Amino acid sequence: MTIDDAVARLTAGLDEDEQIAQAAAKRAGEWRVFDGSVRGEPFYPADPEYGIDAGGETCIVYDEGYPLRAEARHIARFDPKTQLRRVEVLREVIAKQKLYSSATFPDFEGGYSTALDDVVELLASIYTETPDETEKP
Repeated sequence: MTIDDAVARLTAGLDEDEQIAQAAAKRAGEWRVFDGSVRGEPFYPADPEYGIDAGGETCIVYDEGYPLRAEARHIARFDPKTQLRRVEVLREVIAKQKLYSSATFPDFEGGYSTALDDVVELLASIYTETPDETEKP
């Protein structure tokens, strides 16, 4: 994989992560574990798709057997707000890689550029599926 391929793959994966997180954050951007359930806040109720016309300030996914506590912690850990921060930071890494790969370092053979190329290639390897292979939000 060339560095351009890695940047393209990472960028496509981040774009998809961002779309999914933004879609999930429409009603609740931050999720927390609460007594074995997952709670999203702030929650903007009213979901015509499911006939919900009112509600409270919190969206709760009850644990009636699911999600298990470990699953609830995972959902809360990767809430939309957190995922959007990750996307932003990883895009900054891509920007730094582009900056350093175009800069010249006369007394430093390949140092920063090569290291950031390696980092971007590793990050791109997180995305094993192309965006068209995954379910859209």
